[in-house]
Amino acid sequence: LLMFYFASFPMLSNAMMLQLGGVLLFLLMQGYAAYLKRQEGTAALWWGGLIALKLFPGLLILYAWVNQRYRLSVMMAGVALLFTCLPLGWIPLAVYKHYMTVITHQVSWYGTNWNFSYLGELYRGFVVTFPSGSYYHYYHTWLLSKTTLGWLYALGAGALVGWWCLRARYFERNSPHQGFSVAILVMLFLSPLAWLYYFPLLLIPVLCTLMDGIERSWRLVIWFLSITLFYVPEPAAQTIMPAGWAIRLGLSSVYSYGFLILSYLTCTLPAGTDPCKLRWENIPSALK
Repeated sequence: LLMFYFASFPMLSNAMMLQLGGVLLFLLMQGYAAYLKRQEGTAALWWGGLIALKLFPGLLILYAWVNQRYRLSVMMAGVALLFTCLPLGWIPLAVYKHYMTVITHQVSWYGTNWNFSYLGELYRGFVVTFPSGSYYHYYHTWLLSKTTLGWLYALGAGALVGWWCLRARYFERNSPHQGFSVAILVMLFLSPLAWLYYFPLLLIPVLCTLMDGIERSWRLVIWFLSITLFYVPEPAAQTIMPAGWAIRLGLSSVYSYGFLILSYLTCTLPAGTDPCKLRWENIPSALK
């Protein structure tokens, strides 16, 4: 069943495009192993490096804080800042400014079908895209103003983070690794550019929900539905006109729906579900 997940289209795309999904997973899991052993310095080193490499895992700083690992949270922020500023020794500050300008003002592919994040869904729902003759640049017609869209994203993201902070301690007590799994899902969903080649990071949520499915066959059916949606082989493309709502919020959003189904299964794990106690001999009976 795990091979069923590893053979999915996002995982293959990560390998074929030489993306960093596997590297990010390695850093994430090394940090989590140190976190479980309460090795604060080691966890801060792994996770701080991860945050410096990609900004969206910065939610791990808040994850440590809400779980009362304050020292780790501060150390992680310091390591991430150190690694981020380290290249200033040989490259000018203008490179950083140019990067932020590109991300905030020039990126025009938030609405691509490979972006399964909250912002991606907002773009597919409320921004009509027209080709400009260049693969990387598009014209947009805003069904809502850019400011309104920004407020929708900010309010939705704030509400989700607030809900997660209130529930984080419950998830930690309810089931082993559920709290960490939910943190992974939240940080990916809130990342503006959560492309499908980041799906390797979903390994822990996939394992937790698989364990639950083996013990409860009806949830295994839902698990298979989530993974099956990851198998839809779609090339990366903007949902340009004349694509209607059925395309923009249907076929172009299948990865988002698979992700949301997996998120539902993870957030509703029964108490005590532990992927470390996965018994492979129970799988045939669960499939009957």
